[in-house]
Amino acid sequence: MLDKDETGKGIISRSVNCLDNLLFEIGFERIVMGAATANKGTQGIAKRCGYTLDGIERNAYYSRYNQKHHDIMCFSKIKGDGWTK
Repeated sequence: MLDKDETGKGIISRSVNCLDNLLFEIGFERIVMGAATANKGTQGIAKRCGYTLDGIERNAYYSRYNQKHHDIMCFSKIKGDGWTK
């Protein structure tokens, strides 16, 4: 979680891209990211970082905070999706 003053500067997107590159370099073929359907910020990060929406898992996450189930959007990135060393 970032301070409000630090959001919108691309810090998380750059961090995700660095981690993705590392994972692909060490042999991962597929990386998965999930975001609650209400979490527009994480969905935007996934899209900006080149992830593809694979689908929505219904009631996949239970929040103890509000004691409800939430749908999760599943994004993935495949090593062949434009990644190069």
